[in-house]
Amino acid sequence: MLLAIDIGNTSVKYGIFDRKGELLWQDVLSEASIPSRIIKKYSVKSVIYSATGNISDVIMAQIKGFEHQLELTHKTPIPIQSKYTTPQTLGRDRMAAVCGAHWLLPGQNLLIVDAGTCLTYEVLSEDGTYLGGNIAPGLKMRLQAMHEFTAKLPIVSLSLPKELIGTSTKTALQNGAVRGSLMEITDFRRRIQLKMGQTSTILTGGDAIFLAKNLKFKTFVHQNLVLTGLYSIYAYNYFAKA
Repeated sequence: MLLAIDIGNTSVKYGIFDRKGELLWQDVLSEASIPSRIIKKYSVKSVIYSATGNISDVIMAQIKGFEHQLELTHKTPIPIQSKYTTPQTLGRDRMAAVCGAHWLLPGQNLLIVDAGTCLTYEVLSEDGTYLGGNIAPGLKMRLQAMHEFTAKLPIVSLSLPKELIGTSTKTALQNGAVRGSLMEITDFRRRIQLKMGQTSTILTGGDAIFLAKNLKFKTFVHQNLVLTGLYSIYAYNYFAKA
């Protein structure tokens, strides 16, 4: 069994996969250690990990205890080609998400939207080439920024007003942040399709379901896309060569 670990800034996501890529267990934990009871239950021998945030000494010591260890860095072989010109600055979670999308929907043009703290866009061509992407403020960040960087604008809830034009400060802020994000995603997808042809859209991240419900085109929601991508990278490096 393989343990995939996505270490973020505020939490750690864990997933256990079998050799074929089936996700047997996953969780998001704030605790600074790998849950040993789960490792014993699934007899995990191998681990792949990706760190956006800092790796605690406790987790690092536990990782070193596995028989096989793989850290995702910009030098790790991956199952796709990349045209990103600064791979050393590319977020590991972004690359893992692209690999996860490629694993799930191979042979398709893909737009991957991760709706987390930031709203990230990744573009993958049908031949498995990562073309790059864009980074924008996430939905909650937009609302929070308007409150923090002005004197009187209030903090408002994440919601989509029924009307296009805000009739109060609350709905004006919500339309600007939320409807603005929906328009941004919709227009970016339209432009990508003009350039590349038919393109499937995959949403992941904390606000993925909210966005999927309010976008006017078909999307695929996959909440464990980064973990799946970590599995696919490990499989490419070890299982495919076995």
